[in-house]
Amino acid sequence: MMPASGVRQIFEAILADLGSRTAALRAAIAKQDWPETRRIGHAIKGGGSMAGAVQLARLGALVEAGTLEPDVNQSDNSSTILADLGTAQENLKRMLEVEFKASS
Repeated sequence: MMPASGVRQIFEAILADLGSRTAALRAAIAKQDWPETRRIGHAIKGGGSMAGAVQLARLGALVEAGTLEPDVNQSDNSSTILADLGTAQENLKRMLEVEFKASS
């Protein structure tokens, strides 16, 4: 079994990755670069799945499926998905703080 410090490092890496991918997703949405949004969604889904973060994996899957694209979805739900990604990130941070406290 992996030590808690190793699990903590994995979650910290996933959180850092999510932060950079969310910024990249915002930029891709602004440019309406739908293939890039799908690629980023796939990566977010994978990171969330690896961590067992169901909410994050579900959001990544929605982005990957093209739900941000105007021809797939009649309404612009990008702000909702970006807000939900922020919430998922905060939930992971709280879980990390509670379950895998840093060694003193």
